[in-house]
Amino acid sequence: MKNNQYCLITGASEGFGKALALECASRNMNLVLVSLPGPELHHLGDFIKRNFDINVVIIEKDLSIEENCHAVFQQVNALGLSVNMLINNAGLGGTLLFGEGNLSFFQKQVRLNVMATTMLTRLFLEMLKKNGPASILNVGSLCSFFYLPKKGVYGATKSFLYFFSKSLRMELENDNINVSIICPGAMNTNISVTLLAKTSSWLSRLAVMNPEDVATIAINGLLKGKEVIIPGRINNLFMILDKFLPSFIKRIIVNNQMSKLKSVTVLEQNKDLPLVPENQNSKLIKMPTLKFYRFIKPSMGYHRFRINNFRNISGLLILLLSFIFLSLKVQSQPYLNIVNLKYSNSPNAGLINQNKNPVTLQYASAETNLPLQFNNKRDAVIFSPFVEKWSSMVNNHNWPNHYSIALPVSLSKTIPHTHWSFLLTGIVRINDSSISSTGKWQAGGAFLLNYKKTEKLTWKFGLYINNELFGVFVMPLAGLDWKINERNNLFGVLPGNLTYEHRINHSFYYGANFRAITNSYGNGNGYWRMDENQLGVYLDTYLTPKLVLNAEAGHSLFRKIRTGIKSSTPLNLNVNDNYYFKIALAYRIRFQK
Repeated sequence: MKNNQYCLITGASEGFGKALALECASRNMNLVLVSLPGPELHHLGDFIKRNFDINVVIIEKDLSIEENCHAVFQQVNALGLSVNMLINNAGLGGTLLFGEGNLSFFQKQVRLNVMATTMLTRLFLEMLKKNGPASILNVGSLCSFFYLPKKGVYGATKSFLYFFSKSLRMELENDNINVSIICPGAMNTNISVTLLAKTSSWLSRLAVMNPEDVATIAINGLLKGKEVIIPGRINNLFMILDKFLPSFIKRIIVNNQMSKLKSVTVLEQNKDLPLVPENQNSKLIKMPTLKFYRFIKPSMGYHRFRINNFRNISGLLILLLSFIFLSLKVQSQPYLNIVNLKYSNSPNAGLINQNKNPVTLQYASAETNLPLQFNNKRDAVIFSPFVEKWSSMVNNHNWPNHYSIALPVSLSKTIPHTHWSFLLTGIVRINDSSISSTGKWQAGGAFLLNYKKTEKLTWKFGLYINNELFGVFVMPLAGLDWKINERNNLFGVLPGNLTYEHRINHSFYYGANFRAITNSYGNGNGYWRMDENQLGVYLDTYLTPKLVLNAEAGHSLFRKIRTGIKSSTPLNLNVNDNYYFKIALAYRIRFQK
């Protein structure tokens, strides 16, 4: 930042605002610090002046008063300061039932969280345009994404900031002004949260962040031009779960957890303002050294309700994390099928191995892949639920249909500053002759380590394990992802699949496939097992840039169908190898153009 330009931070005397001020000072930014009158702001200003070679201007104003917003702008103009970074951090929080709060508290909360940010942004807008490139950072909250009891007004004010920031960002795209919003979760901004985190479970301690760490993430994200900044892996996990958990489950979780909260924590801007009606059987405890208030029922333990809350949330998260990492599926290809419908038919006809029992097979499946990319644009989670059905006739005997319903998830993670990444995969599913909760369950997974040798070639090594109905199935994995040239790709992981792809033009691709299938399905008290190897050629026709019709034809190799009971010698049905024909319709996103 130029020496004659300033970063203005509101609510700067303590907590997250103080951390933002120190972070900006460490980056040699001149500062205008705005906060309530009090010694804390002057102490911070003196500390920064002694330790950093920058200019610091102190302005003491209560921004919940409209005239003071104008006064801040006028004072900056009177001093001849040029502001090119505005950080709207001042805010008023609270955790209480709407019926418990008095009107004056909610009015002040709206004035500070909504009106002060709106007014200061409008007042400084022309100055920011003049001093571009410029930046605006609004401090929101994770609450802006959730509907939480006891956070109604507070969450609504933060939702306003979220939509205001995104709309303003679009308006100012051509004015050389970046607008970002950071939405943090809980932070160690006071001694209460710190003590509660230390006495809670390990996962809760991971969820609560230090304001200094969040400040670094905030300024990094702002300078990189990020639109929405979500600090912390646990907070990002909350966002993932919110997208995929059913509404009724989220409602149960939220009501259970929020019902245990019996306190209100308010930022320093709420000084001398009662939080609850005077006739309520409660007391207001002031902790002057930290400038926050806590509302406590006389019969309550001071920390008991929050400690239990932390433990319950951590238990829930452990359960959900376990579910996610047991539900993974390998992805290895230069494209992703968002929706894919497939049908395959293998009649009793073929070129080789025709002296065995006649067999016909039909296969149908429907799957979807829902990708969710992390903020770094390199890591991703993909949720891939699917259903499938096998129909078979062996030696003129119709076997029962066999079904599978699965809820896989894939996690792809890069290892920073290296050529390595890994894919943690797995799947939990029901495989049976009918789809029901009493069907045969299976769980398995794989770990795949990827080495990016060049921009066009990645090697893959790993291990696959699955608890099949005939026993534990373990297989080493090896593969590659090779962009041979602009028209040719070779990709896959053996022994599962290997695909060669050639691009004729943007509408037509052709190639060859090898795939190996090993699946077992419930069959009464035993199982029905399919071992299928397929070698074929295919043609992809892009009906639109993303809608693809796939046609494939080939021949099975070393096909085996077996039945049996787990841990016993299976019965080999000794079937023919035959032709197969497959057709599929997919909505596809290509990673390579």
